[in-house]
Amino acid sequence: SVYEVSLNSKRWAVRCFLKEFRDQQSRYEAITRHLQQVAIPCTVDFKFESQGIMIRGRWYPILKMEWIDGIPLAVFIERNLQNPSALKDLAREWLQVIASLKSNRIAHGDLQHGNILVSNNKIRLIDYDGMFVPALAGFESHEVGHRNYQHPSRSAKDFDLYLDNFSAWAIYISIVAVSLQPTLWKQLHAGESQEKLLFSRDDFTPTGSSTVFDTLGRIRQVQIQTLSASFRSMLFLDPKDVPFLDGTDIADEHTPATRFLPDWLTPNEITQHKPGTERQFDASWVLDHLPRKRVESIDGHLYREKAIVGIAIGLTSLLIFGFWSELI
Repeated sequence: SVYEVSLNSKRWAVRCFLKEFRDQQSRYEAITRHLQQVAIPCTVDFKFESQGIMIRGRWYPILKMEWIDGIPLAVFIERNLQNPSALKDLAREWLQVIASLKSNRIAHGDLQHGNILVSNNKIRLIDYDGMFVPALAGFESHEVGHRNYQHPSRSAKDFDLYLDNFSAWAIYISIVAVSLQPTLWKQLHAGESQEKLLFSRDDFTPTGSSTVFDTLGRIRQVQIQTLSASFRSMLFLDPKDVPFLDGTDIADEHTPATRFLPDWLTPNEITQHKPGTERQFDASWVLDHLPRKRVESIDGHLYREKAIVGIAIGLTSLLIFGFWSELI
């Protein structure tokens, strides 16, 4: 429960916790120490007060956080649907925010529209209850994040640097898609009132149908099709295996996900773009070359190789088509 409090011309967001955990203070102390050491611009100043509010003679903790005059992410996107350059700038800013978190060994834990503000065209993150920092390695999470942004297999045991990977992709793809096709916002019933951007929890069932993925797949723009197909492939992976937004994985953060590509797949084997025609990309042929070794997966009928190759091909094709430079 959050309240705005003014003191000496400064405003604070005061959070009173609705749940209490035994290690709540020690976790926030670890988060505080780490954020003070790295001081990244997307975070806000805060202080955990163990004796913050007294109720019926008992002290309860509060979190005092710097008040940010910002626009919630979903509201910002909706206000700029007819301003694609603003949304492309937002996508670029999002890439930088995620890169900054990763390079400083931080995972927010609950990246979603309610915890992301846009202030002076800069992204600020709030709500650090589920944040991971190196000092908390080996702990479990007390929460699993907003259902419309999280991998369907995420559990309390998933608590490491990879924690934000899936939600970072969900948010990035949503921003990119509406920057290219603004009508998707209303068509897919996105918005703060719906508590989602483009995707919802119902879209994250690997073997189920998805109106969002089907709609994105029919759009004749290679950027949207490729990102959507790659993201859908991630549903077949464990949360820890979902690559970072820059295409690296948790085992080797400096090695692109394309290292998973088999030897037979080279850029020359991907259909080349002919001048004067719309760029197309069809990766269905690659399934014929997949190794047939059965691996453990979500429902026992899927292959992890399909997801890995699907993601790798998607990331490779983005580079081949020059998507990153075109977008940013």
